[in-house]
Amino acid sequence: MTSIEKLDLVLNIIARKVPRYMNIDEIIVEIHKSIDTEEYFKFVLFDLQMMIEKLIEDGYVKTIELKPTNLNTGKSDGLVIHYKPTFKGKFLSETGGYAGLDEQRLAENIRVEKIETYQLEQAATLNKLTGGILIVTAIAAVYYLIEVSKWIYSALHSH
Repeated sequence: MTSIEKLDLVLNIIARKVPRYMNIDEIIVEIHKSIDTEEYFKFVLFDLQMMIEKLIEDGYVKTIELKPTNLNTGKSDGLVIHYKPTFKGKFLSETGGYAGLDEQRLAENIRVEKIETYQLEQAATLNKLTGGILIVTAIAAVYYLIEVSKWIYSALHSH
């Protein structure tokens, strides 16, 4: 799995649980349902925390600390961090995730490259046109210089 696929997997797992928050254990269970065992262990051991931190940093997931009550004792066992998608995260999940953003960036880069290529072609054409105008202007200047010289010569010799 690529990093983008992992980010999308975690985002989609969290986004599916709206309006409920998910703790890390619930996320791990959902990941285990989604990918094969070997990939699962690598993911959970090395990548999951980084993926969640990236989602939080990008504003797609928010955290809340809750005090769950132990059903046996009726007491709280301490704070547990839970995760929930933001509206932005839910929207991203529904519109293709990070992979969709990557495709949009690629399409934008291709569009910009085409525009730049077109502009370079137009600039080359404009340079040729400017060169042609320069040559015609130089020829016209020489022609009028000759005509003015003839007029001056005839004016000087006619008196």
